[in-house]
Amino acid sequence: MTDKTDSPAKNPNPELRPELRNWCEAWKNCFQNVLSQVSGLPNTFEISPQPLPTADADIWYTVVAGGAAHGEMTLRLPAASGTRLAQKFLGETDPPGARGSTETLSSEVIAADNITTENKQALEELLRQIAGLAATALAPTAGGEVQLRLSASAAPSWSSDAIVCLRTTNQAEAGAPIALETIVLEIQISPALAAELQARAQAASSPPKAAQP
Repeated sequence: MTDKTDSPAKNPNPELRPELRNWCEAWKNCFQNVLSQVSGLPNTFEISPQPLPTADADIWYTVVAGGAAHGEMTLRLPAASGTRLAQKFLGETDPPGARGSTETLSSEVIAADNITTENKQALEELLRQIAGLAATALAPTAGGEVQLRLSASAAPSWSSDAIVCLRTTNQAEAGAPIALETIVLEIQISPALAAELQARAQAASSPPKAAQP
């Protein structure tokens, strides 16, 4: 599979509203915490408003929110990043083809190797653990208890209200080039979830009404 020639979709909301940034920051922190725990090494992500280029081999997951916030979001990972995450979860250190490879990775060029069935299963289990932690971390942003249900999916039918990219910043491991160890993933938030988070943020910031005599 090769990358599609289409340019990345324009981010519909490059300047994230505070409640959306808080939502994405919580996911970023959960990714960092779980990956640091399973790998035994610090993992740091940064948030970028630039969407990722699309490829046929991209791996999609839909996260359905319930409880205090209702709506959907998606996680999209290039196959190479999905494989690296799975290998961290499984305790493997050498990405396929990393030894002696001249492959490079930049913000414009993302490897599109197909992920194996075993690695995809490990990736899904890792993402479920991250989603479980995120459900607790997102409670302050959502204004109450949140339930998150993650499942493998295709690209969403809705147009995203917000798109952000999470990218590792410290992946020089075991002498491998930083380019080969970079992990990137994209979060897309549905209009329904964005609207509900905005409404809850506005309600929380509004002064309480005076009691009627």
